[in-house]
Order: sequence, then structure tokens, then C-alpha cells
Amino acid sequence: MMTKTHAWSGAALWLTTTATFHVDPLLAGAGTIIAWHAARLPDIDNHDSAPARQVDRLVPGLSTWLETCVGHRGLTHWGISALASGAMFAVLFAAITPQLVWFGVALGLGWLAHIAGDCLTWQGAPLFAPFTFRPIRPPYGYRFKTGGTFECAVIRRLMKIWAIVAAAMFVYISL
Repeated sequence: MMTKTHAWSGAALWLTTTATFHVDPLLAGAGTIIAWHAARLPDIDNHDSAPARQVDRLVPGLSTWLETCVGHRGLTHWGISALASGAMFAVLFAAITPQLVWFGVALGLGWLAHIAGDCLTWQGAPLFAPFTFRPIRPPYGYRFKTGGTFECAVIRRLMKIWAIVAAAMFVYISL
């Protein structure tokens, strides 16, 4: 999927979680920003992606190095990487104050939203690696092309609608 679609899916999943678990509004807002960017993060292993170009401004050559070492949709696209990173940051943030554990959850959910989105594409993603490196993807007729008309016209709009509805639910529940 494209960067914008990933970002919207991460925000939508996080906002749904905040509405479900009645997260503090300030934490929900900050977590939305974290989930938005975490959903873009796994593509730093592809030097042609927007997140990789942004990271390369800070650390030149990092995305090319990652792509050489793990390949695109390698380690950064494993479900266990998302869970481990989310858990690690949850523990680090909780050491500051227990309420901030939600930031680690936001990071993990955003990252998982990215991987789930890539599992819907032609190439799929190795969600269950390192246990099996077989990419998870829908049956042949149900996959879509990354950056294709279906993704941009339908999937991205559905992610935006989901995020807006989840935000509205959060506001309604918080009142």
C-alpha cells in the first residue's frame, strides 16, 4: 500500500482503540500522531518510499543499508517486530509514567496496521516470520495493486472514513 493509505489505517486503528478503552483525550491525540507515523515506519526498508527518503535526510544511506540487509518487506514487515517494538516502547514510556504505556500501544498498532495493509496486496507480507516466511495475501482475485486505482480510490477513502467515524465515536464516548 502507499504511504498515505498506511498512515490513515494506523490512525483509524488507534482511534478505534481509544474509543473502545476510553483513553484520555490528550493521550489519544498524541497517540494518533504516533500511530500515523508508526504505520509509515516499516517502509524505511525501501529506498524509493517517502518514509525512507525522510529518514535518509537524517541518516544518509540508512534505507539502502536496511534494504540490502533485510530486503523490502523483510524484518520490518514481521508481526513479531511490530509487537516487540510496541512492547519495548510501552515499557520505556511506562517507566516515565504509567499512563504513557498507551504510546507504545499506539506504535505497535500503527505498525501492525501497516503490515495488515501490505498483506492485502499482490506481494503480500511475511506476517508470521520468522516462523514461516510465506507471505500472507488474499486469494488471487482479491488482491490489489499497490498504488493502483482501487487502493487510491476505494481503500484510502475507506481508511479516512474509518478514522473520522472512530474519532467521532471517541468524542461522543468522551462527553
